[in-house]
Amino acid sequence: MGGVSEFTDFEESISLMASVCRALQEQNKLDYHESDSNSIRANHAITQFLTETNVLSDSNYTYLFPSYEYNFDDFLGANDWANTFVNRLMETRKGNCHSMPYLYKMLADELGASAYLSLAPNHIYLR
Repeated sequence: MGGVSEFTDFEESISLMASVCRALQEQNKLDYHESDSNSIRANHAITQFLTETNVLSDSNYTYLFPSYEYNFDDFLGANDWANTFVNRLMETRKGNCHSMPYLYKMLADELGASAYLSLAPNHIYLR
């Protein structure tokens, strides 16, 4: 059963992912200067983080962040309900229409970007 330690690890993982998104935001400056530019840039970085393999380097290391994928094997969680959870997505880099939008929304909240969840039967969309 999960406890405070697991939740702390989860929060730290989200913070780390948000830091990577911030680095991507700095690395790939969009030429966009409207009033919502911070939100647009943050959303672009989150999308890039989730959908592309990203490489970031500092003076000591090169870090590889593989893209996330849709879990076509058990997208409904019929074999294992945990396949619909964000922590499973973070472990396996495979998710579904529940876990992926939730992770996106968490990252958007960390970065101060506008993102909304819209619910439909058996599905969650991002707006």
